[in-house]
This record gives sequence, C-alpha cells and structure tokens, in this order.
Amino acid sequence: MQQKSPGLWRWTNTQLPLPRLFELSRQDEITSHYQAALLELGYATQSSDRSGLRTYFQEAALEDAKLAAMSVSAQASWDHQMKLRFYAPDGATVAFTDSAWLGFIIGDAFEIRYQVLDVVMRLSDGNWRIIHWRIIQRSKPKIQADSRLTAVNIDQLRGVNYVGRSHPFADFWDNWNSAEVQADFRLAKALQLPVIRFFIPFPTSEAVYQNLPIMLELAKTTGVQLLPTLLDSYTQYRLEDIPAIHASITRLLPFLKHTSVLAIDIKNEAERDVKTASWRNIRGVLGFLAVWLRKNTSKPITAGLSQPDSILAQSLDFVTVHHYGSLVQLDQHLVAAKTTNKPVLLEEFGFHTQTNALPDPHTEAEQSQYFAAVLALCARLKVGFLVWNLHDFTAGNMPAGREVERHLGLIRTDGSLKPVTAVLRGEKIENTPWWDRFLKVKALFSVWWLGLIFFCIWWFRRGFSTRKNNNTY
Repeated sequence: MQQKSPGLWRWTNTQLPLPRLFELSRQDEITSHYQAALLELGYATQSSDRSGLRTYFQEAALEDAKLAAMSVSAQASWDHQMKLRFYAPDGATVAFTDSAWLGFIIGDAFEIRYQVLDVVMRLSDGNWRIIHWRIIQRSKPKIQADSRLTAVNIDQLRGVNYVGRSHPFADFWDNWNSAEVQADFRLAKALQLPVIRFFIPFPTSEAVYQNLPIMLELAKTTGVQLLPTLLDSYTQYRLEDIPAIHASITRLLPFLKHTSVLAIDIKNEAERDVKTASWRNIRGVLGFLAVWLRKNTSKPITAGLSQPDSILAQSLDFVTVHHYGSLVQLDQHLVAAKTTNKPVLLEEFGFHTQTNALPDPHTEAEQSQYFAAVLALCARLKVGFLVWNLHDFTAGNMPAGREVERHLGLIRTDGSLKPVTAVLRGEKIENTPWWDRFLKVKALFSVWWLGLIFFCIWWFRRGFSTRKNNNTY
C-alpha cells in the first residue's frame, strides 16, 4: 500500500507567470489530495477493491486507475517532484508533471522505475480529483560505470567492526559517549585497523542524526575511515516501506558524503531476512538503494552478505563475505566470491574466547592461531578484511542472546589486549600444544567432562555386573 506521509513531495516551480497566484495553502491542499489518491490506488492494488477509486479519480483517469490497479499486485511511489504547468484563473483546475520513483510487483517480478506523469486535477465539492493521468516517461534505473574504486583498494583494507563498548548494539546511539568513541578509534588505529564499520538502524532515531556528525569529525581528527552499514535491524523489504527508507537515507546523504566515509554498506546479512521477506523483495529493495546511492554519492557501494548474491552483485562496486567457520570453508567462500569479478572484502570474521562455552569452548591462543591463518589466506587471495570486533562486553543485550558475542573482541573487558593483537601487528606466534586448550578451560568445563567420564565408567561397570549376575543363574 502507498504510504501517505514519508518521502519527499515538493513543487519545483510555482513562480511561473500565471493568471493568478499559486497560493501556498493551495499547494498543500492539492498535494494532500494527490497523496490520498495514490494511497487509495495502492489499497486498490493490494485488496482488489476498486470501489474507492472514484472518490479521487474521474473521467478518463478513473478508467486508467482501474487498469493500473488490475495490472499489478502491489505498488508504491516516493520522491515526488511536481512541476506546475497551469493554474486556472478560477483556482479550480491545476496541471502539473509528477516525477517520482515507482515500485510495483507483477507476478514474480519486483520492479522499480523512474516515472513522469502528466496530471490534471479539478476542484469539485471541496475535493481535488484527478481527471487526466498519463505516463509520459518510464525508465529503469541504470548502473553507470565509473571510477569510484580507483581511490579505494578493497584488497588492502584492514579494519574492525565497531559497536559501543559501554552500550553495545541497539543501545549505542541513545547512550552516545564521544570520549569513549574517540578513545576506541585511537585504539583501532594503534592496532593497525584504520577502517571502522558501524551500524545505523532503521527506523533511524533522532539520536543518530544528532551524533553521526560528531562521529564523522572524530574519525577525521583521529585519522580513521568509516564504513557505515544502513538499515540495521530492518527485515521486511516491503514496497510500502520504501518511501520511509528513502526519506531516511535522503536525510543521511550529507553525512554519507563526508570525507571520513570510505564506502557505504546498504544492509547487514540480508540473507538472514528470508524468514520475513522473499529474495525477490530483498534484491529489489537493495538493488534500488545501491543504484540510487551510486547516483547520489561518489562512495563505493556494497551489501554485507555471508556470501555474495550474483544478481545483487551486479548493482554493487564490491562484494563481501562474512565467515565464522572453518578455514577450509572460508577459502572456498572467498574463491567463489571472486567469480563475481568484483573486489572482495572479508567484512566479518572472528573467533570467540569464551572458555566455558559448551560444547565448543575456545582459548585466546586458539583465537590467535585462527587469525594468523585467516590473515595469511587474505594475503594469498588478495582480499581485505574487517575483524569482528574491537571489544569484549560486560553490558548490553547480545544478538539472539548469544553469550559468545561477549567474547569476540580484541580487547578484554579490563582494557588489556588479547594475544591476537600481536598477530594483527604482524608478529609471529608459536603453536600451542594440544593440551593447552584443555588446561585453560574453566573449572565448569573440566568438571562436566570428568562427570561424563565417570558416568560412562559407572554405566559400563553396571552393565558388566548385570551380565555377570545373569550368567550365574
């Protein structure tokens, strides 16, 4: 359904030599009634109830609206730029062109087009109704080749994913702490991780708009570069949400153009959202945003995925891989990502150090060994990398309640550096003996395994005694 309020609706030329002044109150009135007409058309499209169209469309426009509602299963429009052509002396007729983005679904196709309409509205019984409505242009957004990657060597990027230390994840922006962020940026740079990826939620709160400019300036003064990831926590990918998404990102545009911004990631791990949205819609929404951002900024564009999607990759400047599994699988995923013929960034990888995480506890020594192997792999395949993440956490709620998320950092909760930071500085590490992993797990893990061993011995002895007693008789 078409949303009424989000998105841009503006008149681009109201000062033409006209028979009468095009009053501001009249502009608002016509805009409101035009929005209501498109809202009703969106409802008719989804519900197949077209009885309300005659309230907003008359004459030939009514038949056009009915045909439009029958031809698609859903539609929405946004970023309306209305150009006045005529305003009658009696103030009861207005003609204008409406240039806007139009999204619609036909069968299995999710389409977005740039559309220009010729519209005539007439005032009747206190309401403005559309009497003429004709498409004069409709074009598909095109991906234009350019050289935006010449200044960004994706294969040489080194960085870290960042969420607030004291207030991680969803609590970060509403509990902004400039001193902490600046200290963390300095830490990342000292660890030779000068690219920092962070997350902007959608819906976007006022706290983001207030504090993002501060973050950009802190990055500039600290000498780090930023990779903002948009639409964090959003999972729906509905046509009717695009006006609000477009309005939010339009408001973010001045910040996204800042010199501290290295590139833009439009979404984090969209493949996880297939529980709430189809790949058709995911590709449609993210593909549009990628093309639109490439047109409106000079920054390279990507989408954070565990493995690249070949169709979506066509709209991106570089592709990403997120991986927390085996080194063999990582090698395979990076090689597969290279087949997109786009630069590849290992945007997330990590290794937790929670020693009582049953059934798979890890030690800091294992983390170091894993990182050394991943960095060697990235060097061999010429892939840049971003570590997950800077700090261990004591506060805040972890994603999906996974406690291992608290132990994926490079820095312990007391502020001391884990041994893995030596790997990031290029220092060689010694392989630890096999028993190190067992000796360094917490007592709970040891007791659990010992208990299991004693249970197995008891069960075996019990079975042996039973068989012996049976043989006696």
